[in-house]
Amino acid sequence: METRTLGPGHIGVLSILMILGLCGCDDGYTLHSIYQATPGTSSVPDVTGLWQASDPGWHDTVLQIAAEDYDVGHCRLADIRLLNMKSNEDDETIGDQMCFVPIAGHMIMQVRTTGDVPLYQDFLVKIDQDSITTCGSIWAQLMALRRDHPTQFSMEGLEYTIRGVFFGNELIVTSPPDVLRAYLEVNLPKIARTCDEGDEEGQHWATLKRLTPARVQDDAEASSPSP
Repeated sequence: METRTLGPGHIGVLSILMILGLCGCDDGYTLHSIYQATPGTSSVPDVTGLWQASDPGWHDTVLQIAAEDYDVGHCRLADIRLLNMKSNEDDETIGDQMCFVPIAGHMIMQVRTTGDVPLYQDFLVKIDQDSITTCGSIWAQLMALRRDHPTQFSMEGLEYTIRGVFFGNELIVTSPPDVLRAYLEVNLPKIARTCDEGDEEGQHWATLKRLTPARVQDDAEASSPSP
């Protein structure tokens, strides 16, 4: 059953969507992480460095992922922030940890936000050594898809809060991790298809290109994955 309650206090987080030019009216978070402890290393390479949108219209902002050590773990501690290249304003911190979670044949990049109550943003991504391609925030996408295609996309079975904020709506899904993962197993392939079929006005893939050389294991001391 769908439940809606009054949302928590203001969340001062700037979405990664801004740098991709996908920043719309909505944003989405989960209260719980979808990551499950997994042995070994991730198929996603080390992503530390500076990243910039391939669209020239978004070159004023650079995504910085900073970490002390080379890391190909499933979850990685990092200082994740947006750098404003055109002003002296302070950088905007986005998060302090990222996890890479494969579900239903797709990869999710989960970012843990900073603040009094850390939340999680989940992004559908394709990542290689030199690019991060994403179709944006999964939960924000669901809000839009549910409005436009109510018979195909439902949030039935999830518990969540929706509240209005100055730029649109903010969704916070409060369901436990097992419910989140079960929901994504069914719905993530459908979301990915809308990205493949999308256009510039709707869900579509957008790419960040690496500005700094990729770090390799020999570049770093103490190269064990983050816990």
